[in-house]
Amino acid sequence: MDLDAILVDLAEQARSAARANAALVTLTGEGGEPPAIASSVSERYASWDDAVLASTDSSSRLEQPLLDRGGRRLGRIELADPLDGRFDQAAEEALGRVARLGAAAVDRGRIDRELVRHADELGAVFSLAGAVASAGSLDEVFGAALDALERALGVTRGSVVLFDASDAIHFRAWRGISEAYRAHVEGSSPWKGRIADTEPLVVDDVLLDPEIAELHDAMRDEGIRSMLLVPLVHSGAILGRFVLYADRAAAFPREDVRLAVAIASHVAAARSA
Repeated sequence: MDLDAILVDLAEQARSAARANAALVTLTGEGGEPPAIASSVSERYASWDDAVLASTDSSSRLEQPLLDRGGRRLGRIELADPLDGRFDQAAEEALGRVARLGAAAVDRGRIDRELVRHADELGAVFSLAGAVASAGSLDEVFGAALDALERALGVTRGSVVLFDASDAIHFRAWRGISEAYRAHVEGSSPWKGRIADTEPLVVDDVLLDPEIAELHDAMRDEGIRSMLLVPLVHSGAILGRFVLYADRAAAFPREDVRLAVAIASHVAAARSA
């Protein structure tokens, strides 16, 4: 069972065990990832928020933390609107039991997810290494790199941009970005002050970055909210950037940045060959 399914099942178990009309499970994000949320409500309500609005006193709300075996907080379970009018000690004990079992399931789910993630990362990097070795052109390498990111991270929009002598960018490969957007950005120099920076640049919200204000309209039209830009570096020289796009803010956790840097190193090696 994957982590999302575990959270849904946990919400349903908590609601049933403590006899509540609504339950909400919130899992704290790790490594820059956003929190994960799942809810379960009876036919009485359309959503968790509706149940909360109907629960006007403290006896109609109940909360229990999700703690791992070391006492680290993983998240919490919240209940609202008890079937019996108020949550009593029996309900608290029932929720406590569900929370203990649920925390163990969440811990296992995260471990399983990390194992799958690492397998996907290794597969993506090995696949790209093979493509670099056998590629007949740079375009084939760039395409394989974007395939590798989609496989490992689920990112469907990306590009490889190269710099010219004036530090303007030119699209060499892309996935999932429109011709109109490329035409608008082609030949510009976004984040020109970072051209010589060999570290990746994570822009959690492009629409709040005044440095690229002239591109805000194009990014808004394209549905771009956050970006990850990884320099293509070979022998100390910056050749261009590997760019990933997302439609939500803060979409690129540390693990994604690390893998993008690894893949960019293969792209840079092919570019300089």
